[in-house]
Amino acid sequence: PTNLPRSYLIFMIWLVTTVVRFLSFVVLKTPRPIQLWIGCRLGDTWFYVVRIRRTVVIENIKRAFPEWTDKQVLKTARANYQNYGCGFVEFLMLPMMQDKDFQKFFIFEGREIVEKAYAEKKGAFILTLHMGNWELMSSVSYFVKIPLNVITKKFKVKFLNEIWVRLRMDRGIKLLKEEKSTFDILRA
Repeated sequence: PTNLPRSYLIFMIWLVTTVVRFLSFVVLKTPRPIQLWIGCRLGDTWFYVVRIRRTVVIENIKRAFPEWTDKQVLKTARANYQNYGCGFVEFLMLPMMQDKDFQKFFIFEGREIVEKAYAEKKGAFILTLHMGNWELMSSVSYFVKIPLNVITKKFKVKFLNEIWVRLRMDRGIKLLKEEKSTFDILRA
């Protein structure tokens, strides 16, 4: 709702940010196999209980793979939701991630190419698909000290958008609005 008092929005931003930072601390201290198990169970909950967009996902898989059995389709749809759950758990690592955590989770190949373009003041476009965890990938720029501009959409819920933006900007990411951003993209 847009008619909430500003003090309420500020409190909600503080509360959710504090909870996310606490969860970030806990997730970073949790062994990787347990992180993945929790992520898969979150995905299962979304797939079996919450069921938002489940029918759309199943229909899209059937359309893409008409030769598949219902069992194959459901297995793939469930794995998709489990991937989202794991991505969410990985996202929770970001607010409290330190250099030692970065070294544990990342291998940055081709760094010299990006550094060369940056040193020559040429810049570079890094085009990606939404495969794996994009939020983790984007945090690389913070740890390797290379600026990153990201084209982004807004959340419909204002205080959640504020938190999302803040968490990304804390990692040095410059956000470009999706709409009317052509000149900003070219300047970046």
